Parts: sequence; C-alpha cells; structure tokens
Amino acid sequence: MELCFVVYGFSCYSQRGSLGCCRDLSSVSVTITVTMSSDSIPENENLILLGCGSVSIDLLATVAAYPKPDEKIRSTSFKVEGGGNAANALTCAARLGLKPRLISKVADDTHGRAIIDELQADGVDTSSIVVSEEGTSPFTYIIVDSQTLEQLLVSLES
Repeated sequence: MELCFVVYGFSCYSQRGSLGCCRDLSSVSVTITVTMSSDSIPENENLILLGCGSVSIDLLATVAAYPKPDEKIRSTSFKVEGGGNAANALTCAARLGLKPRLISKVADDTHGRAIIDELQADGVDTSSIVVSEEGTSPFTYIIVDSQTLEQLLVSLES
C-alpha cells in the first residue's frame, strides 16, 4: 500500500472545556506541490491520502449589516456546515476520487457526531478520529453581511 502523508499546522487549546488534544504543532510545516487536474489523480487503488489537523462545525449567518455594539439584529439566513483546514482539504480530495483518511479529535457531543457523519458521507475515512468523552467539539461562528456576500458571489461568477 502506498501512503501520501499531509500535515497541517494546528493548535489545540488548553483552556477549560476545550479538548486539549495535543501540543502546538503550528511550527511544523510540510511543503507539497500538487497539480490539480483530473489527469493528475493517481490511478493506484491502494493510495491513501492521510491528513492530520483541525475539524469543526461552522455556523454561518448572513446579516443585512453588521450590528453596532450592544445592538441585536436578525439573521437573513443560517447554515451549519463542516469546517476545519484538514477536513476541508480531505473532503476535496475525496471528491477528486482519492481515498483520504483523517487523524483528528472531536468530543462525543452533537457537533462531534455531525462532523464525523458529514466526513463519512463525503468519503473521508474517519476511523482514526479520536472521540473524547469530555470537552466540546470545535465550532466557529461566521457572520457575513449581505453586501459582502453579494460582492463575493459576483466575483465568483466572473
């Protein structure tokens, strides 16, 4: 079996309630050059792409405009999606037809189970993800104002 190993720098915080799963690996760097095209996907069925790094749930809210301090506003849309550098990269690899496997850590909570379920549905091997009985799985709030979102959509279309 051939193995392609990819390392992403990441930190696991030691604050109370977080997972504290490892030492800071942000100083680790690996340079990999990849040409992205359908012709560059290896034909070898035994090739496994192994990634190590962060996974999370992204809570994406769109608002008409950013609130002023102490102001409450309603979201115009809300989505919950998987995120994290390693999870995103390996999901892309799975969609390109590769066999990615992820080494990471989540908590045994609703977000942790959702992270694993989504990765499995996308074709990422999650058998090396550690599930902790304590802590909280990583999540990120992302707030985008509708004007910025429109500008982003226009730039993606051109």
